[in-house]
This record gives sequence, C-alpha cells and structure tokens, in this order.
Amino acid sequence: MYSSDHKCQEGEASQSPSPKLVVEHHVTVTGAVVDLFQTDYSESVRTYRLCRSSTRRLSFSTVVSSNDAKSLMLLIFLVLAPHRFLINFLWPSEALTNAAVEGDRYGNGDGASSLSSMEPVEQGPFCLLAVCFCCLLLLGRLVYAASRVHVEEITVIRGLGLQVSTYGLLGAEKSRRFIDNKLLRDLIIHDAFFRTQVIFFLSATIENEAQRLVLFEETLPRLAVLRPVLCGLRHILFDEPEEWTTSTGSEEVIDAECQELCMERRVQTVADGVQCCNGKQ
Repeated sequence: MYSSDHKCQEGEASQSPSPKLVVEHHVTVTGAVVDLFQTDYSESVRTYRLCRSSTRRLSFSTVVSSNDAKSLMLLIFLVLAPHRFLINFLWPSEALTNAAVEGDRYGNGDGASSLSSMEPVEQGPFCLLAVCFCCLLLLGRLVYAASRVHVEEITVIRGLGLQVSTYGLLGAEKSRRFIDNKLLRDLIIHDAFFRTQVIFFLSATIENEAQRLVLFEETLPRLAVLRPVLCGLRHILFDEPEEWTTSTGSEEVIDAECQELCMERRVQTVADGVQCCNGKQ
C-alpha cells in the first residue's frame, strides 16, 4: 500500500509542468535584469513569473549592488586610513625611503626599524563622522535591497480572473491581489513619454477604480516582455488568438522598431507615433 501511494506521488511530481523560459536577461526601464518564465498548468490556467536574474542564484551580489560595494570599500578605507601599516602596505618603497631619511636626519641608523611599530594615528572628528555616515548609508542600502520586490507573478484562470503577487528576496510573499473576471474591463499596453524616452506599461482597467492597475510595476519591463504576457493573458481571459497585433482594444501603441525614429522627430502623441512608423515603410 505504501509503495503504490509513493509511486502515485512520484507520478504526480513527474507530471507537474516545468516553467518555460520566454525572455532571458531582459534589461527593464529601471535597469534591472530579469527573466520571464511561463508555466502552463492547463489550457485554462497559466502563470507568468518575472524574476530578477540574480534571484535564481542567491549570492552576495544579489543583495549588494555595485554602489553598495563602493560604499563598503570607502568605509574600509576610512577605518584603515589612520593606521601607518596601510601606508606601508600601499607604498612600501616610499615608506622605507622616508624612514631612512628620518633616521639619517637625527643621526641614528635605525629609522627603518620604526616601520614595525605600526602605531595608529589619532582619528579626527571628520574621519569618525565619515565612518558613521558610511555605516548608516550601507546599512540603509542593505535593508532596501533585502526588502525590495525580486519576483512578480501573474496567474490567470479562464472564467475567474487573474491574481497578481509579489515576493521578496527569500521568497516571502509581499503582496497579493485577485481581480475578478467580471470587474476586469480591459488589458492593454499604453505608453508614456519621459523626456525623450518612450516607456510602455501593461495595465488593467478595473470597474469602479479611477486609476489603472499597472502590472509588473516594480521592474517596468519593455515590449519584449510585455507583448507575450499581454497576448497570453488575453488569450486565456478573452479567448483571443495568441498573436501580437499593433492594435489592442481601442488603443494603439508604437512599435519598438520605430522608437528611435519617433524620438528623432520629437513625437509627442501616440497617434503621431503611429503615423511616423507608417511613413517609415
């Protein structure tokens, strides 16, 4: 009896769907590097999971960024700078020359032996203040890095709706929201202009809510990620063909290939952007 139950559990585990990598090493608008995974549990249930690339291999660089590493190096330098052995380590030849000159000046030949004393120099108030500031800055950066969202997940179920979840660095759930299919009016990709850059958002229109719900709000991926996610969500929810078109609902978006041309012509509206792209062909 035990062996048969164990075999059934192994069979269910082997039949569980495996995530499919859709987009790898995608650089988002916020500068994060993410990977998009798609998991099809059935024809009516699908999950899109947007993970930071460093989340799959937890390491020191996952929490500490390049700026944090620079702050840490500055902190170590400020702590060790008042000590003479740091100078001896960085510039040994110059330290020996200065010690020999000091020994000859005072008439004793054991000036070089003074290098072994390594007596610390008194730390001034400015150095102590800088050390405290670097400690607080590094601690704040580490707390921010550990508390930010590392995984954004969207689960769509045909006939029910979709669920938006976010997870932290260690997999702890940070937020979860379920949107009923009856309250979901539309799913579109719309654009916004930040200076000369066109930024695209995947958003949902919800009944009785003035503001749109932006999906993947923490990382803000580009069209390479938004297009397949939009097509998959609309395919499950609205039974639309899973193919990308330049028109979604009642709004139009600018194709990624036309962004550079539109920026050169200083396009200010979406309609002008569409005309710009049509005129290019």
